Amino acid sequence: MNSKKNLLFIAALPLMFLTLLSLVAAANPGPTPSVTFQSGQESDKREIRKDRRDIKEDKKDLDRDRRDVSRDKADLNEDRREVKDDKQDLKRDQRDVDQDRKDLIKDRRDVIEDRRDLNRDSRDIKKDKKDLNQDRRDAARDKADLNEDRREVKDDKQDLKRDQRNVDQDRKDLIKDRRDVIEDRRDLNQDRRDLRRDRKDIKEGHHSSSRKRQSK
Repeated sequence: MNSKKNLLFIAALPLMFLTLLSLVAAANPGPTPSVTFQSGQESDKREIRKDRRDIKEDKKDLDRDRRDVSRDKADLNEDRREVKDDKQDLKRDQRDVDQDRKDLIKDRRDVIEDRRDLNRDSRDIKKDKKDLNQDRRDAARDKADLNEDRREVKDDKQDLKRDQRNVDQDRKDLIKDRRDVIEDRRDLNQDRRDLRRDRKDIKEGHHSSSRKRQSK
């Protein structure tokens, strides 16, 4: 709200200044201000317009940096969730591998036992071999899943680090833009003081001209 009032006040400054000049000229007819003062007045106006443009540009940069920070924070949170999910998948696949290894050891023992009983039950040997092959395929598939999960965890960690760097850089840009806005506001206040001083010089110049005419 204060920034809007400041902008409205700045926008009204040229009109207020011209109105004041008109009133002074109407109340004290006489010679117009010197060319040097008019040049200084125009320079002050240009400085004010430049400060307005700088403030608008800095505010745009500030809003853009805030959006970047929000977007990077969202990416960071998403990567953290993905890392958490991948870690859970990794633990689950590790448990599957461990279980498959236990099953593999058990099936091997069964095969050995069945071979001893080959003459008694050949059908059990065929079934156990089939189970052993299935367990081997399961173990190979679970190992592949485990390796894939490890690669995904590695990639997600890299994404997390990159997003963290982006957030840090955006924070630095945000701080810099805030400093620029403060500096531009200081310049604007200085220009306002210069404008008030010029107004005072105008009044003093008119009073001096009036005294000279009265003395003549």
